Amino acid sequence: MDREIKISIVSSQCDFDLVMDLRRKVFVEEMGIDEKLEFDGNDFSATQIYAKLNGKAVACLRIRYFGNFAKFERMALLPEFRKTTLATEVMNYGFELVAKKGFKSVRAACEKELLTRWEELGFKKSNLAPIKINHNMVIFPIEKNLSQPNKQINLNSHLAEITQKEEKIIGEKKYPLSNLFVPLFVNKNKKHLT
Repeated sequence: MDREIKISIVSSQCDFDLVMDLRRKVFVEEMGIDEKLEFDGNDFSATQIYAKLNGKAVACLRIRYFGNFAKFERMALLPEFRKTTLATEVMNYGFELVAKKGFKSVRAACEKELLTRWEELGFKKSNLAPIKINHNMVIFPIEKNLSQPNKQINLNSHLAEITQKEEKIIGEKKYPLSNLFVPLFVNKNKKHLT
């Protein structure tokens, strides 16, 4: 049995299917979101990040790109990983990736109950989009400005760097399983990032 969780970018059909299965479990089966809304066709043009343990996806995040910002979507974790630091590690992987690609900000949407948790990750409420009510949840638009790495991919980057596989931009990261189970105590009355 693996004692490490590996976070990387989906780069095969098998891994893509693992991520879609995880999202189906969390969003469709657990939360009751219509499958047609969850699987909106944007998965094929997005970057999918996932955390894997023993051949199974345990967390995922979808990233889409627009002009000068990246949008984080469809963050999902299996219930047993929700009160760990795994969501933070997956998000940090995403922040590093989009910053390396030259994006200066990330936008997302979160449930009102999770706003404090997202703010701990550096997000703030955004006035660029309206608050929505979706699936009986109050959804806040949020954004985060990113610090830029010393070296990011741009028009002057070597062709090999520009054409490399997406998964090679920052590579796979491994985290000892025991390190992820540091309890998060945002607020005893609040949910944790899902």
